[in-house]
Amino acid sequence: MSGKRRSGREDALVEEEDQLTIIPLGAGQEVGRSCHLLKYKGFTIMMDCGIHPGLEGLMKLPYFNLASLSEVDIVLITHFHLDHCGALPYLLERTTFKGKVFMTHATRDIFHWNLIDQVRVSALTSSTNALYTEEDVRNSIKKITAVSFHQSTTIDGVTFTPYYAGHVLGACMYEIEIAGVRILYTGDYSREKDRHLMTAELPPHSPDVLLIESTFGTQIHSSREERENRLKAKIQSTVLEKRGKVLIPAFALGRVQELLLILDDYWQKNEAIRSVPLYYASNLAHKCMYAYKQHVPNFKLRHVQSLHSANDFETRHNPLEPCVVLASPGMLQNGLSRELFESWAGNSSNCVILAGYSVEGTLAHHLKNVPKVVESLKGEPLAVECDVQIITFAAHVDFTQNLDFIHAMDASHVILVHGNKRGMKDLKKRIERSYEGAEKEISIHDPKNTVAVVFHYRGEKMAKIMGSLVKSLEARGRVCGVLVSKNFNNMILAPDEIKAYTNLMTAVVNQKQIVPFDYTLDLLTNMIASTHGMSTVQEIRGTPPDQKLNQQQQTSSTSTSSAIDLESNDESLVKKEEVVNDCRKIWTKESEDDIDEKAAQQLVAIEVMECVRCSVDTDKRQLVIEWSSSPEADMWADAILAMVMQTPYRPEAIKQAAAQLKPAKEEDQRVVIAKGLFKLLSRQFGKHAVSREDNTVVVSDGARTGKIHLSTMKVSCDDIALHRRLFAVLNRLRATTSV
Repeated sequence: MSGKRRSGREDALVEEEDQLTIIPLGAGQEVGRSCHLLKYKGFTIMMDCGIHPGLEGLMKLPYFNLASLSEVDIVLITHFHLDHCGALPYLLERTTFKGKVFMTHATRDIFHWNLIDQVRVSALTSSTNALYTEEDVRNSIKKITAVSFHQSTTIDGVTFTPYYAGHVLGACMYEIEIAGVRILYTGDYSREKDRHLMTAELPPHSPDVLLIESTFGTQIHSSREERENRLKAKIQSTVLEKRGKVLIPAFALGRVQELLLILDDYWQKNEAIRSVPLYYASNLAHKCMYAYKQHVPNFKLRHVQSLHSANDFETRHNPLEPCVVLASPGMLQNGLSRELFESWAGNSSNCVILAGYSVEGTLAHHLKNVPKVVESLKGEPLAVECDVQIITFAAHVDFTQNLDFIHAMDASHVILVHGNKRGMKDLKKRIERSYEGAEKEISIHDPKNTVAVVFHYRGEKMAKIMGSLVKSLEARGRVCGVLVSKNFNNMILAPDEIKAYTNLMTAVVNQKQIVPFDYTLDLLTNMIASTHGMSTVQEIRGTPPDQKLNQQQQTSSTSTSSAIDLESNDESLVKKEEVVNDCRKIWTKESEDDIDEKAAQQLVAIEVMECVRCSVDTDKRQLVIEWSSSPEADMWADAILAMVMQTPYRPEAIKQAAAQLKPAKEEDQRVVIAKGLFKLLSRQFGKHAVSREDNTVVVSDGARTGKIHLSTMKVSCDDIALHRRLFAVLNRLRATTSV
């Protein structure tokens, strides 16, 4: 799209292709199952495809039932967390989706193991049927294309580029460009520098639409240093002073790597705590550590011991001794972190540190309210005596960081996603307040799931004239060709040059419709003319085959007679035959000189609007309608067919139309005859000698002057010789045109 863009509902009527629509299928006024549809210019792009960690079964999925998944062209995955990619195997293996999937190299490397682990954990802890199998995960990885950061990929005119988003290894935000309109989808992003990840970068272009996370709403994080000091102090007081145990529920991958680096560094610098075991309980993390070492230089842990299961922990650790365990999952839904919590919750010497974000409906989120009793996995009441601390290391922007990013991006439209309803409402108000008094107008949206946000972008469409049409434009100032559009670039080409400039092939579809018809072409002509006007119908006249032989015989006879007459000594007869022969010679050239011959022959067909030909087969009593398919020709063919089919039921209307058109046809015929007469006389006497005075043709031959009156078709002339010549021409026209 070129030219000036207009957004908003300025026009009541907007072409559908000018509508940019974004529909949250998940993460609309909620955290979890991030999935957003972007529709524009006939393309559909899905941004993320996650599951909801707080729900079960099919309820975990985005609202796939409200989308036409077979129409989705591209899926862009921002990172490997389950709430952003957990539904991808289901989409690829259990639905009608046939598009392409993209994610960064690091995300694809970890995606496989993360989803396999999800299937196995769900099989052990969930009573509902699994969404997909390990085989589905293995098959889906084959359908994923990995892209590099800052690598622009173009598919059918849609371009997308991943930029660093911080958050976790491989996480990216996508800049998408379709027909000149830019959309930036941040996914989960962090503007805080980590030990092993760079901060989210600012893409170089200001987007038209910014789709941005709002996980923490208007909350403001304390400084990184303050949070690290709180974490270290709480661990030290628990394990060294109380001799208790510390459980840090964490995602198997992502934030936990940063926490491990923080604690490993603390163990390295604090000799007093080195005697306390520091465990990382995740078989998945062990498998994915290769990916971290491959993508993160100098990633090394010196004091962390790996655990593969609860049995492994019981075998290696003395239950009476203090320890620190980081275990997945981070929201305590199931798995080892849940088992350890239920074992340690009843001891006040122990501590649970919630370091990440938790979704409503999960145990981790419930513990933020410091309940005295919770429900165990077995459905039994479980007393909570241990200390519960919230020290957030979630790699999401807080309010200040989010607002700064929004202002830096300078988008005209901002859509808030991935946040709870109340937090998003508060954030929306704060953002709008920050723009009060600013010159730039900005719209903020916080849609619910399945509620579409629609923008309108309309601009001037530019087309490049190619090939021979360039000379046509220079010569005539206008062109007539075929508009060819590819990847939002337009060209105007001559039809016979389409193959030279594109991969397209041209063809003409000729159509024929034969219907019963008991009437004449004259009647059909009158019917069409009475409805659409006489100018829409062109009569095609010719000689029927059975009359050609008679005409040839008549021509031969006339030639012989002329030869005999020319030998006569009668000067007047000679002159008369000269006039007749002159007329005949001129008449044979009339097709070249646009002298209308159609009145001299029988009506064999009619052509409507120069695109539909109609003829009658009198023997079979059929009307043959023929045309080369085009929108205009198809329309006229349908109109003629409808008229013909109604003919038996409209006798009075047909008679009336014929009666009304009779004078008009006679007048048209006289005009044709007058034009032919004028040209014939100009040939004999010269154009300077023939003139038109009102309804009279005047011929001046030296001192002689003669007139032919068009209204009566009679000759008036005082000179006998000139009178004869004019009369001969007029008789010739009378004989051939029946006027």
